[in-house]
Amino acid sequence: MDMLRLLKAECLKTKRTKLLLTHLLVPIAISGLFLVEQQMKALSLEKNLEVSVEMVRLPTSIMIEEELFYRALLNVIVNAVEHTPNNGKVTLSVEGKGDVIHFTVKDSGTGFSAKDLKQATKQFYREDQSRNTTNHHGMGLYIAESIIKKHDGVLTLANDSITGGGKVTVTLLVISME
Repeated sequence: MDMLRLLKAECLKTKRTKLLLTHLLVPIAISGLFLVEQQMKALSLEKNLEVSVEMVRLPTSIMIEEELFYRALLNVIVNAVEHTPNNGKVTLSVEGKGDVIHFTVKDSGTGFSAKDLKQATKQFYREDQSRNTTNHHGMGLYIAESIIKKHDGVLTLANDSITGGGKVTVTLLVISME
């Protein structure tokens, strides 16, 4: 039985690589690929959303499984775009604070209901009709949280105190392998 547990634990380990934040989050002129902001802009075109990315005190690198982390962050952004009205705003702020880094996505939509705040990361959750769309299957935040947990991180849901819109924060430990 111990061997079975050991095998399961081994299968659940993530293959983390060192990701220089400049590859994921800096302007095109510097990195040649500004994936996150470009995806946000593309997703926001149809609704004419204002999109911004803010970066403060970034560590030089973080240890993540890059494709999975990108998928998690994109799921959070897609959720924000879906629930923001036309001509609204979606913001991604990335801030390093000591040994953690916070990726916060805010939107100017209606925000999460009290029930959403407790259950929106559950698989197939679609309870609040104001945050439902025909393309919504209740998997985005569930998948994002699963990936973030795999990185020993935390995904937190809240409503922004200024806009009243949804606010999703992903917090990861900064692990250096220098």
